[in-house]
Amino acid sequence: RGVWSLLYGGAAGGGKTEFVCRWVGDRDFRVPGFQALVLRQTLPQVRATVLRRCLAVFSAFDPPPRWKSQERVWEFANGSLLWLGFLQYEADAYQYLSQEFDAICVDEASQLIPEGLALLETRLRTTKSGVVPQLVLASNPGGPGHRSLLERFPVVPKPGDEPLVFEGVEVGATRELRIET
Repeated sequence: RGVWSLLYGGAAGGGKTEFVCRWVGDRDFRVPGFQALVLRQTLPQVRATVLRRCLAVFSAFDPPPRWKSQERVWEFANGSLLWLGFLQYEADAYQYLSQEFDAICVDEASQLIPEGLALLETRLRTTKSGVVPQLVLASNPGGPGHRSLLERFPVVPKPGDEPLVFEGVEVGATRELRIET
């Protein structure tokens, strides 16, 4: 399908939410009409983390996007939109199935169920010239989606690394960036 995907993993406090907000904010700011969705498992998590971080990051933009709380969407001056959403259960994915996104970003991706994420990936499509649909995942180890992330982004430890084992699975001390196309 030509979807570009990236996993940014790491310990708590490693800047993953900041990365997601900056990455998607940059694209919305630069690409007119860009449509993006940022998800966490629950709406309270979105409000407590992603929304707060986006408020801080986007305040430096000139002009800054406008937050529309009822719709949970940032409106950029160039017509781009950044939606904030949640995916706790597979059924939650159905609220997005009539939409089309240039990018979907998931903060704490291992907390989502793989079936719901797979449904959302069908919404990654674009008609914009030069834009490739993009799936950006940020995550700590653990959670319902942990094993599916390991399958999608296999661990490639460097020689001499001390193995790190989580729930009986070697997750490695280091990972190689792997981009899927």
